[in-house]
Amino acid sequence: MQQAIANFDMKAHWVEAILMARIVDRARLPLDPHTVRSVVCSVYEIDSFQHDVQKPLADYDKIVLNVPQVIYGSLRTDAMWLIDETGYNFCHRIRLGNVPDPLRTVGTYYEVRYWIARITGETTIVRFRLRVN
Repeated sequence: MQQAIANFDMKAHWVEAILMARIVDRARLPLDPHTVRSVVCSVYEIDSFQHDVQKPLADYDKIVLNVPQVIYGSLRTDAMWLIDETGYNFCHRIRLGNVPDPLRTVGTYYEVRYWIARITGETTIVRFRLRVN
């Protein structure tokens, strides 16, 4: 299981989250960014009763990210990583602007999903289920 952490900063018209994880390959070694062809991100609404993924938020579907900006060549430990002393190699600061009021409401859930395409043809999906506090 991947370790993940999310921090939120709530403002009047936007939500910002710093999503972090340690992503490993089949050999349980940290994922090497040189083996990654692309990283694509989408943000989904979550049904508040059944917690099912609904539809992507407008303007937050299939966003192509710069691989070296989100997947690091070595594990990092810093003040933002509080899970363990091993560290993280994935970090994405996502800022959602002009989000619907429900996403700014305490207790609302949504999902940020990443598709990490490897040069081998494999795809890894990393999901963060978030709750606005």
